[in-house]
Amino acid sequence: MPHNVFFRGQTANVQLRNTFGLRLADGAIVLAGLVDNSGYATGIQQKYQGYLLSETALTVNGEALPAGAYGFGFIAKDAFVAMDLGAHDVLQVATKTDATMLHPRPLEIVAGTRAGSYRLYEGRRFVSVRIK
Repeated sequence: MPHNVFFRGQTANVQLRNTFGLRLADGAIVLAGLVDNSGYATGIQQKYQGYLLSETALTVNGEALPAGAYGFGFIAKDAFVAMDLGAHDVLQVATKTDATMLHPRPLEIVAGTRAGSYRLYEGRRFVSVRIK
C-alpha cells in the first residue's frame, strides 16, 4: 500500500497498521487501508475513511465495482460507500453486523466460506466482497 494516496484534490496518509491486502492466484492485488482524513471538509470526512486499490473487478454485496482506486467509508445507517477519486459515489450498499466477532479491529479483510469471497470489516460491520 502506498504511504500517501490521492483523493479529491489532496493527498492523505495511509494508516499502515490498518491496511490489508490480497494477492490473487493470477497475481492481481487488492489493497484496503484506513486514511488520515483530517485535512478534508467535514462532509467528505464522514464518508472518506479508507482507500481501496484493486487490479481486478469486484462485487460488493453483489454490486459491481470495476478495477480502480476508490475512497470508501462505513457510514451512518449501516451503509458502505465507495467513491471515485473526485468523491462522487459509485456504489452504496447495506452493511451487516457480525455479533460473534471476538476482537473487532478498525479494518480487516477475512476470507469467506467460498473461494474468491471475503469480508471487509470495520469493527463488527462488514460487506461481502467477491473477486470477479
